Amino acid sequence: MNSPSQLGWQVSGDDPCGQYWKGITCSNNRVTEIKLSNLKLTRTLPYGLQPLTSLTNLDLSSNNLGGGIPYQLPPNMQRWYLQNNQFTCTIDVLANLPYYDIVGL
Repeated sequence: MNSPSQLGWQVSGDDPCGQYWKGITCSNNRVTEIKLSNLKLTRTLPYGLQPLTSLTNLDLSSNNLGGGIPYQLPPNMQRWYLQNNQFTCTIDVLANLPYYDIVGL
């Protein structure tokens, strides 16, 4: 994904749990939620989400994200909010994933 200025994230790769990062919620120093709706994000979902083993909720709704959905996803995902984007995958692809509450495709 692109990194628009409205996120305010540190480019230096600092720890999102060690300081405030807009849209990121942590518990016990682990990322548990990413809520980045309606921020005009573009490009595709990153394929590096799988190591976020404590991530349970991902809200990327109402952006301009496109492309497919990565097959290797965080193991504890419970809710995806993906509506109002430009994803090209089909529901059939998502039906094979062991996750709950996929909203908006």
